[in-house]
Formats: sequence, C-alpha cells, structure tokens
Amino acid sequence: MVDREHIRLFISEYLALQIEKLPDDASLSSDLNLDSFKLIILHMALEEECGVEVEADENMSTVGEMIDSMLAAQTAKPQASLRIVPKASGT
Repeated sequence: MVDREHIRLFISEYLALQIEKLPDDASLSSDLNLDSFKLIILHMALEEECGVEVEADENMSTVGEMIDSMLAAQTAKPQASLRIVPKASGT
C-alpha cells in the first residue's frame, strides 16, 4: 500500500518536476500544464503504481484530489485473504 508522499514522489518523477511544485492545491491543467491526454496517461500510470482502478473523474482538478482518489481506492479495494478449507474425509 502506498502513502500520500509516495504518490506525490511518483508524480514528481513521472512528470520530471520538482516535488515542491506539487502541493495539494496545484492545478493539474494550469500549474502542471497537463492536457486531457497527458492527464489520462498519468492517471493510468498512478493506477498501476498503486495497484488500483479508479474511475476517471473530469472534475478532478488538483494534485491533492488525484492523490485522494488513489488513496480512497486503496482502502476500498478488498484485500485478498487466505481461507483454509478442511480436507474432505474419505468415505
């Protein structure tokens, strides 16, 4: 499971930007100059990094909102569990 700063660092490296340029209130379009195509590509890369699937939201406009959506998807994702099934007895 990744945390908030891991996601921010991933975005920083992916976009080749200094992490200081990625506060929660940074606009994805005006501050980071992401057009809709670049935004979709970043979104898909984040899904892969976080191991989640998140419905693309056209209203998502800031770095913080993008991070929040990835974190929310992680907590909503059902965790795999091991179930032990007793061996059937021979009759």
